[in-house]
Amino acid sequence: MDSGAAQNQTESFSNAPALLAALIFQGAGQTVLIACLPLLVATAGLSYSQLIGVMAAGIIVMPLAALGQKRISHWLGQLRTIRLSLLMMGCSYLLQAITVFGMSRGVFVTSTCIALLLVAFVMYGLFSGGLNAVIQEKLLASAEEQDHQQILGKTSVAINAGRVLGALMGLFAVLSGPASLLLALAGIGFVLTIGLSVTDKLSVQQDTLPVMAAQQRLKLSPALSQWPLLLVALFVAVFAGMLQFGLSPLLALHVGFEANQTAALVSGLLIAISGLTVVAHQVRSRLFAANSLRALQSGVVILLVAALFIAGAVSLQGIAAGLALSVIAVTFMMPVYTTMIMESLSESKGSAAAVVAIVQGVGYAMGGLITGLLLEQGVAWLQCGLVSLALVLFMVAMLLLGERTLDRSFRMAA
Repeated sequence: MDSGAAQNQTESFSNAPALLAALIFQGAGQTVLIACLPLLVATAGLSYSQLIGVMAAGIIVMPLAALGQKRISHWLGQLRTIRLSLLMMGCSYLLQAITVFGMSRGVFVTSTCIALLLVAFVMYGLFSGGLNAVIQEKLLASAEEQDHQQILGKTSVAINAGRVLGALMGLFAVLSGPASLLLALAGIGFVLTIGLSVTDKLSVQQDTLPVMAAQQRLKLSPALSQWPLLLVALFVAVFAGMLQFGLSPLLALHVGFEANQTAALVSGLLIAISGLTVVAHQVRSRLFAANSLRALQSGVVILLVAALFIAGAVSLQGIAAGLALSVIAVTFMMPVYTTMIMESLSESKGSAAAVVAIVQGVGYAMGGLITGLLLEQGVAWLQCGLVSLALVLFMVAMLLLGERTLDRSFRMAA
């Protein structure tokens, strides 16, 4: 290894803690609003359907913004792009805090509150959608190839740790009293500002990606040849979005807790989900190490059973059982179809990963929008929607996840 590579690797090592910290705070942002959803409804005076619809509008721009953010990083530089993203995410949280505070004090009418929150969530989506990819590229570009798997593992751990942190912040917001939501939102904004100041101290390096950009343009056609797996990925993401956005209304109806109690319960469930995901991942690795397709098919069946549990739930135990089965099912399926798509497109893995990310992001946002529409009719409609979606996924999987169908799509990709 020459001196330039050694210096680049040393600089990457010094930057790694700050970059991983940025991923932790991004992960926190993914769960803190879900955990605080009952408090947002109670404080801002909006309905679940209104608030979920606004949040979903912000989420739907994330996968598309990720592509633009990647191009900006090639032009502006990765470190500057990361700093800009953290700054604008902080501004988004600040605008959310001001809006909710004004609504609780009668300063804003409902229409103004919805408009301001829409701006805040779209701003968040535009600048957070590609942050994970840009940070991963920054770390990978300055590391040896044999260290790539370890770096990707660290980024995954950082995001998951952030999600647990977001759930804990939601729990802290409940315990802190009437100003709990404002403190949680403002706290995230301050943390992101601190992250920005930390990354400002990072040494400015010459990025290697602008030179490689012409060779790494997104190629859609090879990835789209894996449409059976992409369709399954879309359905799974829609289901995950519906369940995550609909969790608070489900608990509010069947458990009968007040806003603070419901928020605390949601936070506790999100923390439990993080631990269950790790366990489910280990179980999948041991049971289906030699047959990934079997893991995918098993996940579809488990998801259908989970939806039936949730649809028939009249108590916390039933909802918790359905939620746990859903987590197991998604953990079984998501890594499998992502890996299968990327392995079948060995020469276009970057494009395959980008297409999968777009499909999952759009599906998750669609789940939020569908949840908002169904909640206008009642929580029972949401439960029926989850079962219907799981049944459609089951039928699609039975038709498309056979070995012959997948073999044909793999040959098309080749």
